Amino acid sequence: MYDISMIILCISGVLNVLLFFKIWGMTDNIKDIKRLLEDSKERKNNKTKSKFSVGDNVIAKSYNGVLEIIDIYEDGSYNCIDVNSNEIVGSFKENELTKKK
Repeated sequence: MYDISMIILCISGVLNVLLFFKIWGMTDNIKDIKRLLEDSKERKNNKTKSKFSVGDNVIAKSYNGVLEIIDIYEDGSYNCIDVNSNEIVGSFKENELTKKK
């Protein structure tokens, strides 16, 4: 009886240690998620100040075709894809783009 209780006690001890480190690792993930959400909120606030927003169809002076804005970088440049081929065309400054009507 003593042997069985010692085996159960050792197994539960090992499982508790594993659980401790698993929860500790999860707290690091929460920090990363919180940081990503804060960055996303900050980028969203920056997007309201810009002339264009994500999803807008635009025409670039240096590109023959209609583009869609898929991302706005912190420096104010717009990452665009071609509407027809869905291929990434590149980054453009605000003065290089005009809104498609």
